[in-house]
Amino acid sequence: MLRDPAKQAALEESCSSCYNQDVTTRIIAIALTLVIIGGLFILKPIQANHAIETATKALGTKAHLVKRAVDRDTGLVTSTYEVPDMSPSQVAALLEPGLSKAGFRSFKNRFLFDYTSAYGSVSITGDPLDKGSLTHYTTMCDLGRAGKTVAPIVDHRIPAGEPRFYSLGRMAKDDFEAGNIKLAISEANELMAGIPKYADDNADEIQDANTVLGRVAVSQGRIADAKRYLVAAGKHGGSPVLSSFGPSMSLARDLLKKGQRDAVLQYLAECRSFWKGDGAIDGWISDVKAGRMPDFGANVDY
Repeated sequence: MLRDPAKQAALEESCSSCYNQDVTTRIIAIALTLVIIGGLFILKPIQANHAIETATKALGTKAHLVKRAVDRDTGLVTSTYEVPDMSPSQVAALLEPGLSKAGFRSFKNRFLFDYTSAYGSVSITGDPLDKGSLTHYTTMCDLGRAGKTVAPIVDHRIPAGEPRFYSLGRMAKDDFEAGNIKLAISEANELMAGIPKYADDNADEIQDANTVLGRVAVSQGRIADAKRYLVAAGKHGGSPVLSSFGPSMSLARDLLKKGQRDAVLQYLAECRSFWKGDGAIDGWISDVKAGRMPDFGANVDY
């Protein structure tokens, strides 16, 4: 049966048009779905951040911000507050309504009130039996994804009557962890410069200053400098603290991640002269020689 060529062409054009419209509709639907999902991905961190901000404002002037750290790898911001003259349960009573409304899940006991969501957390800790104790309130959220940038804050209160020198090691380490790199360098250099004046038994100060400067060097890709700082951090006769608890292994761990085993082995050999650690240091040496990352335990936090 013969068909009219004109009608056949018209039919084919109509079918093609319908197909194109169908494809366009599908593309638009997929694009709208992606926009909605992306919007939720951005909106939820903002909502979590807003809930945490609102909860913190409920404390008003009762809460004193003492530390804020920004994780350079994840973008997570951790803020720690002190709340004097209030028990954990009193603080939780002020914060819980807003956090619960925002979907935060809770865990509670006498000493801890913990609220978590996929995009943030709040914890309240303290001793409910000690009226003179401080309640600590800590928040963690992804402010970067919520569209905010914040500067780290570290509490650098120095004990009354004590020279600043004796707090510089702690200050430099805290500032490095918080991301205040320029300040950490300044404090480590100030510590190093003050050693001849203040420290007769200067092993702790030598270790702190070189460890911080070495970790900065690793973070900036100056591996040769970092190795020199690591070796220098172990060149002392030890101290009562180092002989009891052992050396800092944070810089050694950083360098091992860069494949610098020889420098770490030299550092461990230096440290073995003042700390035995019930054989721990020998085990670390064996691990490093075998190409394994040792479990340094709490020594990465010193």
